[in-house]
Amino acid sequence: MASEIYIFQSTDNKSKLFHTFEGRTAFGALVHLKVPLIEKKDSYIDWTKAFQEKGLTYSDYEWAYSTETETAFTRKASSSATGPQDICFSTSEPLPMTSRHLFGLHTQEVSCYRKSLLDNDFLSAHEEPDGALTMFTKLQLDSFMHTYVNKANHERFIREVMDVFQEGQTFAWVC
Repeated sequence: MASEIYIFQSTDNKSKLFHTFEGRTAFGALVHLKVPLIEKKDSYIDWTKAFQEKGLTYSDYEWAYSTETETAFTRKASSSATGPQDICFSTSEPLPMTSRHLFGLHTQEVSCYRKSLLDNDFLSAHEEPDGALTMFTKLQLDSFMHTYVNKANHERFIREVMDVFQEGQTFAWVC
């Protein structure tokens, strides 16, 4: 459910939030932002493959806890799968890893618009891999406003989002 729109601006301050872009969002960032992006290679555990190697289905389980030595999952109550109720993966055992290329930049929040959207479930149709929607142009924001913001809140949206948005320097992140 989307209820917040953040406007972020790049900053040289390395202690600020590092915002990453991948897939089509990375392409949008490369095309529209006039600031250099930092390229990073990221690796993470591929839990789908880890479960498959044990003859199980990742989507039947949910994360329970992690410690320095293990990560545990428990079977979802809604799952009809057979198999162990709980499963632990030790950090000492080799786990399948996946790599990806990310682009990003250090950012700071310059504005936030909250809870005046017409349709809070629009993300299911538009969401990106990170579960959000990123916009890089005022044209995208204007279209978003006319589609998803209550007409009574257009002035506030223009003041809090459109007026602070600077094409090439900022981007909007809807979550």
